[in-house]
Amino acid sequence: DRNIDGYSLIVPAMVKSDGTLGSPTSAASAGEFDELRKHVKNRVIELCEEMLKGDISISPYKNKNDIPCRYCPYSSICRFDVSIRGNSYRMIPDRSRDQIWKALKEENTEGEA
Repeated sequence: DRNIDGYSLIVPAMVKSDGTLGSPTSAASAGEFDELRKHVKNRVIELCEEMLKGDISISPYKNKNDIPCRYCPYSSICRFDVSIRGNSYRMIPDRSRDQIWKALKEENTEGEA
């Protein structure tokens, strides 16, 4: 939405009169987006290295009752089942938006050292 004046009718965002993002906004600032981009790049590298080493283990996540396996078109191939020994979900804890951005920034700072 290039013409936001206050609250957007298109995206979950609010722009204040000074041009900064308002608090009910789901958008990321340029700095936050850069932190997210670094995290994704590093994670893709890690996953590719694991696959090159032969690790193609099944590792879905679970957040409260949100289990993406329910909607996965590859479930017939994957055959993930928690009743099979060694199969378990990666539990993702609830964190606030601020906690997530802080963790990303810390992770990226550690990676630069």
